[in-house]
Amino acid sequence: MRDAHYNLFSLQMETPEMQNIYRLIAVVFTTIIITLSFSNSAQAQYGPAHFSETYPDTAYVLPDEFFSCQQEISVIDWQDRIVTFELYFGGSGATNNNTYFDGCESDYISQLGSLLEEEQEIQGDYIYRANWIAYGEGLWSFRGYTFQFNNNMPIGYHKFYAGSIGGDVLKQDGSFETFTDYKQQYIISSDGIRGDANGDGEVTAEDVESIQMYCFSPWLHRDWRYNLNGINVGRSMILFSWPTMLDGHLIYTNLDDPNNPYGIGRLISETAYGNSNVRPAPYSTSQIDDHLIIDTDGQAVAIRGNLPDGTPWQTEALISNGSAVFQVPAELQNTQIEAVYIDNATSIHTPVQPSNLSLQQNYPNPFNPTTTIDFSLLTASQVSLKVYDLMGALVATLADSPMSAGQHSINFDASDMASSVYIYKLEANGQTKTKKMILQK
Repeated sequence: MRDAHYNLFSLQMETPEMQNIYRLIAVVFTTIIITLSFSNSAQAQYGPAHFSETYPDTAYVLPDEFFSCQQEISVIDWQDRIVTFELYFGGSGATNNNTYFDGCESDYISQLGSLLEEEQEIQGDYIYRANWIAYGEGLWSFRGYTFQFNNNMPIGYHKFYAGSIGGDVLKQDGSFETFTDYKQQYIISSDGIRGDANGDGEVTAEDVESIQMYCFSPWLHRDWRYNLNGINVGRSMILFSWPTMLDGHLIYTNLDDPNNPYGIGRLISETAYGNSNVRPAPYSTSQIDDHLIIDTDGQAVAIRGNLPDGTPWQTEALISNGSAVFQVPAELQNTQIEAVYIDNATSIHTPVQPSNLSLQQNYPNPFNPTTTIDFSLLTASQVSLKVYDLMGALVATLADSPMSAGQHSINFDASDMASSVYIYKLEANGQTKTKKMILQK
């Protein structure tokens, strides 16, 4: 490595006593300052390459919450290339079965240069180091290390991990410049109120605003993930293992009516740790084109994944009649699905308002090729029952005539139609009701 030397640190097991960690940080920063002072390059603090992911220096993680950090290294100017590097990474708790460590993406960078790696465990701590020399033009970005664990630490206990990187960058003008960077993070086991995204001790409309902003662009707010204030994603997770717009809706519902029959108050009145009101529910899936059908006897379901460019995508819904239909991007990757029961909730659906018109879910659903649609009229009325495709085109008229008050059933034969999701619409007494049905041949 030209004109630079990089050292690591020793790491402490998780403990509420921070004296050893503070001493360790002092040693590390001293090492970095000495390294920079002997560098022949007049460079910025990090030079032309750096750790590119942003994470808070201190992460607050709920008991049983999953913590994940994947650190990327990249050039600052995309036309530059990293041609050598020396990487050190380490963390506490290597002997803990809940903890996962991984170094740089060896399979990828070994194709582009000569890589040497070494892993070792010292008194329960994980140490990793690697160096690399490019065969050709080098790298503009690569994964440096990964650190993940399920938090089983008592409240107030800590973990610590850190990494350092240094090396040479080939500039677009043909010159070389050294770079160095250092990252550290404490992970503190903490608790809080479920739904209290901003950590002020109350669940209010401000928490809904924080959750909504996070859901709108989570890729822009990675530093929010484990914050004590601003937003803590763990405390924002009411129904699923990630925040959703549905969580915000449930909070608003409870603020509007604390005595609501949905059990929402119980969801957000307990501490986030140990809340047992929400339990996983079994589910099954089927697919028609880009529509994903999820069947479950749970009360809510959520889907998330990533688009090919890395952009997060997610959606969620309350469950009606045991199934939900989602239009999912065909190119969605790393898809996760969760369905949940909500204990002690008498209902999580919008209360049924008095109506002159009632439309039931078709049965069976999905169907092939026939199904039955039930509806009821409080008073006699002219009735229209029509079926549309997802583009809004009319595909069948099932009823268009006066009908008496009471219960009615209409059979629908879709033998000549293609498998897809269809919408059926009932109009009577000046009211309109719509539902979706699935033809699956």
